[in-house]
Amino acid sequence: MRSTIALGLAVAALSGCGGSDDRPDLAASVPTDTVASESTPTATQGEPETTTGSASVSRTPLRPRQRAEIVEQASAAAGAIGRWDRSLAACIGPDGKRDDSGATCTHAAWNQLFDQMYAVQYELLALMDRMHRGGCRQALTPALDGVHGFLSGATPLEVVWLDDQQRPPSLFDLQAIVDVARPAPARMRAAIATSCRS
Repeated sequence: MRSTIALGLAVAALSGCGGSDDRPDLAASVPTDTVASESTPTATQGEPETTTGSASVSRTPLRPRQRAEIVEQASAAAGAIGRWDRSLAACIGPDGKRDDSGATCTHAAWNQLFDQMYAVQYELLALMDRMHRGGCRQALTPALDGVHGFLSGATPLEVVWLDDQQRPPSLFDLQAIVDVARPAPARMRAAIATSCRS
């Protein structure tokens, strides 16, 4: 029975690999008024040129609540990764062999990390969906990619954990997946400092 459930989960996980990643589309480059101003006969040579390209894309004005949400998600992601590191150290001990053969302690720590990172992805997607296209949204995309990359790598492991006939995932594999998400909090904070201004 368990093997049937595991097979069903594997098929469901693999069917989700079709390319849909629930990320908001990034805006195309912002069109400038250069062509329009060249074709308009009323423009004079004495008027100063206005730049509407990279200057408007580099910073996106946000409401204070939106900035607070980014800070909150950066803290949540950093906290989840920190808890994983501490929990894993407690689970395996200094010699790396304390956990039982089923790695139940490590599995519990992994589930907490997975749940928190899933929540961070959900909140980031919702925030970016409400955000105007521009520099802030672009600056947050690498952070979202890191969280999404972690979840993409972590989801197939759920099948392994559920199957009693398989060995638990190796610590090397788990840490490699966590390392994909490690830069995400710093990237969120960098986005606030550079592109997501109030």
